[in-house]
Amino acid sequence: MDREGLPGGKVNSIPEILADPQIAARGLMKTMHRPDGTEVNVLGYPEVFSATPANYRHAPPRMGADTVAVLREAGYQDEAIAELVAAGVVADTW
Repeated sequence: MDREGLPGGKVNSIPEILADPQIAARGLMKTMHRPDGTEVNVLGYPEVFSATPANYRHAPPRMGADTVAVLREAGYQDEAIAELVAAGVVADTW
């Protein structure tokens, strides 16, 4: 890009982004807890509104944590869900 006179810059990796002083200065790293007590570090919402600040109520679920509930809501019976788990279609999250 430099050779052709095009504007551009370095693309930071995720660890570089998280180590950026602005992340700490803006208080963007949040620690939340899952129902089992596991700590999860998440990025907070980047905008800061004085009248309506972001509200962090729930830590993100583990991958597939709600799969069984969603399948049941869609009408799947436990036997059919077990078959999907056995076939490797969905993760065993029960």
